[in-house]
Amino acid sequence: MTVLAPAGERASGAVSNAPSVLDAVDGVDWAAARAELDDLGGAALGPLLDADTCAALAALDDEPERFRATVDMARYRFGRGHYRYFTHPLPTVVTELRAALWPHLLPIAREWAERLRRPAPWPDAFGDWLHACQAAGQTRPTPLLLTYGEGDWNALHRDLYGELVFPLQVVIGLDRPGIDHEGGELVLVEQRPRAQSRATTFSLPQGHGVVMTTEHRPLRTARGWSRAPVRHGVSVVRSGRRRTLGILLHDAT
Repeated sequence: MTVLAPAGERASGAVSNAPSVLDAVDGVDWAAARAELDDLGGAALGPLLDADTCAALAALDDEPERFRATVDMARYRFGRGHYRYFTHPLPTVVTELRAALWPHLLPIAREWAERLRRPAPWPDAFGDWLHACQAAGQTRPTPLLLTYGEGDWNALHRDLYGELVFPLQVVIGLDRPGIDHEGGELVLVEQRPRAQSRATTFSLPQGHGVVMTTEHRPLRTARGWSRAPVRHGVSVVRSGRRRTLGILLHDAT
């Protein structure tokens, strides 16, 4: 599929999937997503990719040359299963998703930074942000493909990778819950000040996305805004195979 060809290597005359990716992202109810993000640190976005694109992305797990690194989660006690970081050039659809998401997520990131009185170093153009990452020595791509089988899971964690961090990321389901796998819900756990932690789960229908905080969310308290750390993981896959696409918007050292 042309949507998986590396950017800049499309066949002559091929029709790009960019309009459909852009339309899907632009068609999200971003006001509702913003409200849910403010409340939970994560929000369902609805469908972003079609079934054929999901299947083609999942099949890339069998093409090791498309990745710069593979992590066996059990080896590092991160859980069980594996994930692979794409290498440059990224699949075209991944490049297009990052660019399409940026203008919608950027205002949220800036508002969160203002509430927390923190720097907001993110420029208007996504390309300028990637150049800033490169200048800071963060040159390795972070989009990744995650694969879980029966009994696999992912420990609670945060995805940082360097000094320059964008506070929001998106995960997209590539398989069908209840058909291709059981279990494997996306789990967010928020550490609340002077209170018990709160867990939120999301099921990921095929092609649907969830946006979530990379590190924390602003929490209104009696003394103003404070940071509520949020970690994410994946519950145990009870049967079948679960694959997801992770879209991070900062690169790694």
